Amino acid sequence: MVSRTAMTSLLDRPSFQIERAIELCSSGPRRVSPETLLRAVSRSARNGLPKHIQLGNAIIDLINGSTLTAGDQIPPEQQLSQVLGLSLGTVQKTLNRLAIEGWVVREHGRGTFVADPNRATQDVTFYRYLDHFRFLDPQSGEPLPVHSTLISRDLAPSRDPVSKSLGADLKGFVRIIRRIDAGDAFSCRSSMYLAATRFQRLLTFPPHAFENVNLKQIFESQFNAPTTGLVQTVRVESVKSKDAKLLKIKPESCVLVLEILARTHGEQPLSLQRVVIPPSGYSLDVSQPSVAETGG
Repeated sequence: MVSRTAMTSLLDRPSFQIERAIELCSSGPRRVSPETLLRAVSRSARNGLPKHIQLGNAIIDLINGSTLTAGDQIPPEQQLSQVLGLSLGTVQKTLNRLAIEGWVVREHGRGTFVADPNRATQDVTFYRYLDHFRFLDPQSGEPLPVHSTLISRDLAPSRDPVSKSLGADLKGFVRIIRRIDAGDAFSCRSSMYLAATRFQRLLTFPPHAFENVNLKQIFESQFNAPTTGLVQTVRVESVKSKDAKLLKIKPESCVLVLEILARTHGEQPLSLQRVVIPPSGYSLDVSQPSVAETGG
């Protein structure tokens, strides 16, 4: 029996311990050896990632390596929370993200299960680092670990320049603002707009549904609105004071503004995203994976 005291600091130890905890709290017939778990976590471990992302990545690697297969049950949320020393909300955030990305299925009253491997093809690395935020380390060439935090969401009035890109909507636009953290190096500000007539239900989703996920997956699974095409433009401008505070840079500093217009069925506009990126020594990979690779 593993005491809560002994496990409280589990996630502050080497990443092997995360996977060891999964083994300890698993009551199913499948049991993973410590050696297999160590290899899986070593491959997915990255400095600077929050603990719930580490847990999610470890589970993904176990699925990719067939250590966990379709139908296997993930330990209950309360059990994971107790063993890992994480809050219940953090564990739920991890499992919700994996469900949105298609790795697991959550069944009310039964639990969380590994999903059928015949789900829509996805580029795992693409989702691991979030859409449009592949910042490359100039020394290693590797992408920085990226995670997002919801700042706010509200209903914005229907006016330019958003209505010019998405078309006028009598109900206005759902506006989702997130902070995107690229490791410990810097932060970006992302503002996304969608027509409220179709997407107003986004305002009722729990906050954690928007954190550390690719929003395209939500649009496709919840609104039958897959992303079928993208138009990306960039420009340099002086940062606004509200953005400067969030990005922790001086007012009037030059920033890169990346705008992404996404389209769905019939070439209809889906969303407009505006990303404010501060100066840094990191390159932004702007290559676009195909729709088949990204799952929309």
